Amino acid sequence: MEATVSSVIISLALVTLLTCACKVVNWVWLKPKKMERCLREQGFKGYPYKLLYGDAKDLISKMRESGPKPMEPTSDDVVPSILPFHHHSVNLHGKKYIQWMGPTPRINITDPKLIREILLNHEVFQKSKINPLVKLLVTGIIAYEGEEWAKHRRLLNPAFHIEKLKIFVMR
Repeated sequence: MEATVSSVIISLALVTLLTCACKVVNWVWLKPKKMERCLREQGFKGYPYKLLYGDAKDLISKMRESGPKPMEPTSDDVVPSILPFHHHSVNLHGKKYIQWMGPTPRINITDPKLIREILLNHEVFQKSKINPLVKLLVTGIIAYEGEEWAKHRRLLNPAFHIEKLKIFVMR
């Protein structure tokens, strides 16, 4: 049994193709479904994962439904017109829900007690890793972490004291 060069190349190509196919299936289906199961066990509600596009279709349809409509003059609630999908999801699923951006889940939390806990425990609740290309384009306090974030936060904090904000409101 003599192995020819062409049969070795074909075998390597098949192994490579199968490896890539397994990685794609894991990325597109297995990992999101596992994450969805874990999040549901932790009490998060939301729409189930949809292959590849997630909640993108629902998000776009809610934005089209809300459209450019004038707000009622007696209402100061801007969330339904600015973030219609978020408003709909909070009403449907509660103050903590899952939103799928492709195969990546986004956790949305609007409960003030949970938000406070997250902000106070920034060592436990880390930001998700940023794509290197986005990291080149986005700079500032949003992209910073750890000591660099704390330093910039301390510098910015005095600008948001209530007395300084009152000056802007009075103008």
